Amino acid sequence: MPDPSIHVPMHFELAQNYPNPVENETTISYALPTQCDVDLMIYDLLGHRIATLVDETQSPGRKTTTWDSAEYPSGVYVYKLSAGGKVFAKRMTVVR
Repeated sequence: MPDPSIHVPMHFELAQNYPNPVENETTISYALPTQCDVDLMIYDLLGHRIATLVDETQSPGRKTTTWDSAEYPSGVYVYKLSAGGKVFAKRMTVVR
């Protein structure tokens, strides 16, 4: 029987980054109900991948990672989570 003190999410989730708009660093959170291969990438609006934040197998649970946007210009970016055969994407705005 699983330990009830450990909360495992029921569904895959990708949360809106915080803060948004981003001045320098932002936090991206997501949830994994099962162990799976996880890719979390940042894209510009032309579809070019500009950063890879996660590229590994991860255990179930709630996860967070940060992105430092200091070297990127102001604009709208898309972050995409691929995990467990599912794909989620959200937009964020970088302001200087």
